[in-house]
Amino acid sequence: MSQASPGIRLRGLSITSAVLLFACIASQGETKLTSYLLRVAHENLEGNSCVLLQENGTFHYESGDRYYTRVYEGRVPAPQMSQVNELLQQLTTISQQEIEEPLIHGPYDLVDVGFTDGGAWRELLFRTAESQVAFKKSLQPLLEWMNRLHKLPHRQFSEDAGKQNCLPRRRLRLIPRDEFVERPPLPMPKPNFGSRQPELAPKPAAIPAKVTPLLQLGMLTRNSVGARQTCALVASDGQFRFEARAQSTGSKSVKTSFANGRLADADLQTLHSLLDAPSLAKLRHHEPPGGMALNIMGQVIELYIARGAGVQELVLTDSTHRNTFFFAGDGDVSKANGVLKFMHQHFETKAAPGASSNRNGCTDLQ
Repeated sequence: MSQASPGIRLRGLSITSAVLLFACIASQGETKLTSYLLRVAHENLEGNSCVLLQENGTFHYESGDRYYTRVYEGRVPAPQMSQVNELLQQLTTISQQEIEEPLIHGPYDLVDVGFTDGGAWRELLFRTAESQVAFKKSLQPLLEWMNRLHKLPHRQFSEDAGKQNCLPRRRLRLIPRDEFVERPPLPMPKPNFGSRQPELAPKPAAIPAKVTPLLQLGMLTRNSVGARQTCALVASDGQFRFEARAQSTGSKSVKTSFANGRLADADLQTLHSLLDAPSLAKLRHHEPPGGMALNIMGQVIELYIARGAGVQELVLTDSTHRNTFFFAGDGDVSKANGVLKFMHQHFETKAAPGASSNRNGCTDLQ
């Protein structure tokens, strides 16, 4: 399953982390040196391309496939820069919350756009072709502009000398065409296999002060009928947040429902007992070897449980479909049957339909 799949763990440096790296650099004052205006990256099964553009028009553009990447640097003419700024104005009306990713989608297709908006750096991430459809009028002209950059006057570098995945760096200066000089190879960033894309149960949870999280649960179920993604957040005082998304095979629509409330004291005590059951409490988490990802047909559950010694993290998978996993997790999903039954009785049955833009991935109680 690809990086774009909702609920799937991924190791390595992603486009998202690359832009977060940029944000970190920007916060340290580097933008005063480089004045970045735009970064666009597009990846699919056919290949990938990206551009890093400064406000003065200098650009770094890469385009390639699994075998070779072509690297170009040059300057965008002033009239074309005006067109780019007009395209970016269209993006300022889009928020990440409006971008809804399906649970069932086609081949891998990711678009990541980072740009300056009112003096601040913003990012819009589209993980699938399906999520891009609603914003095609804004995205398509930008991608077409990027893919025509090689037609502008430019200097071309070899892959070894120039490839950098369009990542901004400290003291990076894109060189105008009349100032090109030979330069040493640029180092590639090393993948961080300790990071992951927390789609099922993002952490840490943004819970109000003086209220500590008791449980955070995320579950993804796939079968021939469709896919369902649920999450729950329960605070130590019994407050809870529940979200569910469901998509049927062959359907493009994703149904979303929510529930908020507070557990009665007796119900909260029951949940504590279920979490303290030896079948869960004695399990130990094992990181997947070599950064392996989950590729499922069946069910995957992620649990974060508050314990006296800290937070217990668990990944449970469906043994009936275990042969579809690269990583089998820490135990079978049956270990959490009691918790799942509790979640269904107290959260899921109370859930009501709502707008997908109200989702927060169970990172907040509201």
